[in-house]
Amino acid sequence: FVEKPNSETALGYLKEGRYLWNSGMFFFKAQVILDEMEKFLPDLHAGLLELQEGVHGEQDSETFAARYQTLRSISIDFGVMEHTDKIVVIPANIGWSDVGSWSVFEDVAEKEGANVAKGDCVLLDSADNIAYADTGHVVAALGVEDLVIAVSGGAVLVCPKNRSQEVRRLVEEIRQRGWSRVL
Repeated sequence: FVEKPNSETALGYLKEGRYLWNSGMFFFKAQVILDEMEKFLPDLHAGLLELQEGVHGEQDSETFAARYQTLRSISIDFGVMEHTDKIVVIPANIGWSDVGSWSVFEDVAEKEGANVAKGDCVLLDSADNIAYADTGHVVAALGVEDLVIAVSGGAVLVCPKNRSQEVRRLVEEIRQRGWSRVL
């Protein structure tokens, strides 16, 4: 298992023709992944156990959130799957689409006129936008085109659709400014 191989390695895999691509779907019993996390990510495992105790204890939400923010951010792919020997690959063609980007969200979400909107959204004289409002928020836009407008938690995102893959830059800047509470 190699997560996000560099271009040269990926091309080598393609040329050999005996490799499969990971769709990011993992199936395991909870205890198995916890055991593997304890083995390969002991600091994260310990932190998650502390959070679990806090959920069942008297820990207030601010203390919980503050502790959560101290945990190392690492994908399960890099942290566990590249190291474990408890992995089996099952080839499958199941028509999977990873709704992990705004462009894919646009492909799978329902159209509302000339836009894609989820939640309480009002888009007047606007076209080719993606709008998202979580519970308790409203997105209202007038006369705009080709934008992503999203309200979730304590943050608002507005960017051109063709730059939506750069949102990670904003997330990193928000972290650096110490505003992780909105992420």
